[in-house]
Amino acid sequence: MLHDPDLRTALLQSLRLAAIAVLVTVPLGVALALGLTRWRGRTASASRVVSLATLVTPEIVMGTALLLVIVHVLRFIPLGTPAQAIGHITFSIAFVLIIVRGRLLAIGPEYEEAARDLGASRLQAIRLALLPMLVPAVVASAIIVALGFPTGDPIIGLVITLVIFKITWDSWRLVSTTDPGEMVENTNAY
Repeated sequence: MLHDPDLRTALLQSLRLAAIAVLVTVPLGVALALGLTRWRGRTASASRVVSLATLVTPEIVMGTALLLVIVHVLRFIPLGTPAQAIGHITFSIAFVLIIVRGRLLAIGPEYEEAARDLGASRLQAIRLALLPMLVPAVVASAIIVALGFPTGDPIIGLVITLVIFKITWDSWRLVSTTDPGEMVENTNAY
């Protein structure tokens, strides 16, 4: 495979797209999950539904619509790597949102509130109390984005599902067996 220049070029392009997608999608998805989880109001539930539209829209419809938008509306975006990266990011951000938001709902607001009660600013509470507990979800999201999930291959999908289950199960056990007072004491060290 590596001796064929066309296959080597395709492999390098796939790796480049995976790196771009992970570097853009994961931070955006985490920020979106934080915002949608903490947002209260009349339009919050509608925003949550709209953000998951890529999951219920067939891939061929989404891909064709994205191509038409890039070709006819966003003409300044060249076809090639930028358009491919935007497409991959558009498809993948919903998966990051689901995984990280599920983890946020499992954690609950208590740790963040405890850090705020101890004098941490809102950003410090997120950085020191919340983000360390989100690491398993962020890693699982990065793996899914890098592999281009949904792959269409049931074997790869099964492996991805098992990896996510293992990471989520281990992190759930860690949080459920950790004393909240111990977590608060650890954040005081910073």
